[in-house]
Amino acid sequence: MAVSTLRSPATVRARCEAILTAGLAGQLAHFTIDLAKLPTVVERVIASGMPAYGALEETAADAFDDKLVGVTSDEQARTWVDHVIHTALAAVDPATLAAAIAKAPHVFPGGRAGGLVETLVGTPEIAPPADRDATWPHRLIPAVEATAILRALLDGLAPIWPGKLAIGGTPVGDVGKHPKAGGNGASKGLVPLHTQAQSLAYMLFAPLERAGYTVAQASSLNGLADARTGGALVELGVLVPRYLEVREITHQWEDEVVVEWRALTIAILERLAQAVRTQLSQSTTELTYARVIGGLSAIGPATSPIRVR
Repeated sequence: MAVSTLRSPATVRARCEAILTAGLAGQLAHFTIDLAKLPTVVERVIASGMPAYGALEETAADAFDDKLVGVTSDEQARTWVDHVIHTALAAVDPATLAAAIAKAPHVFPGGRAGGLVETLVGTPEIAPPADRDATWPHRLIPAVEATAILRALLDGLAPIWPGKLAIGGTPVGDVGKHPKAGGNGASKGLVPLHTQAQSLAYMLFAPLERAGYTVAQASSLNGLADARTGGALVELGVLVPRYLEVREITHQWEDEVVVEWRALTIAILERLAQAVRTQLSQSTTELTYARVIGGLSAIGPATSPIRVR
């Protein structure tokens, strides 16, 4: 139960918000928060053009599609997912990645990364030949929930995600400890972040949509706490280090100061997304979270102001 709780985007959101609430009350050890600087960030993000995070580069995507001419749309989706997962996880030892995929046939049937497509959409209902058109079989398949993509990745690739914590022998992935995280039971005081897994989930939206599937609730995932998004909030004065060593020394990923910085980044991204949508009079569907993340990342520093190894 605790592992499932920590893999939920709702838990990520709640735990990060709890840390932000503590920060706004002046109760954090490493950062203060200046939300008065948020309107400046909103304007900078809008001015960036907000390229959707994880979007495919069209020229390269078209060239890849050219290699799939004559292949069924389902196989196109599987091939795209193969490509995106292996490209995004290029830093992972190939043998380790292959072993993780092979050990999770319930997520990757056939021992193939692209098998994830079957897990997400199931086997399409067989339509009579006369009833098939350009949208078949996708019009017979429900939309793919964004949270289902993330759950599958967190489960099926559990051995490769960063993090040293485990509950009941099960690794929980990119999860840190923080005294203001809240929670109860075995997950009390733990704050899930899952940046790499969520990043990969966002990257899978485009190939699934390109193959004809619809990704539902695309903004139900969380923000990404990385060097560029978190760095932008520090550089623009929203997140203010309490002492010089925050920026002057090198930290470990599991250090409380780093967990605090990343959790605050995710929580403030929620507020940033709301503010950008309000400014542009757009809904969650019209302006997806991926575009807000992409905009903040676009204005982020090339070098992180917080050094982590």
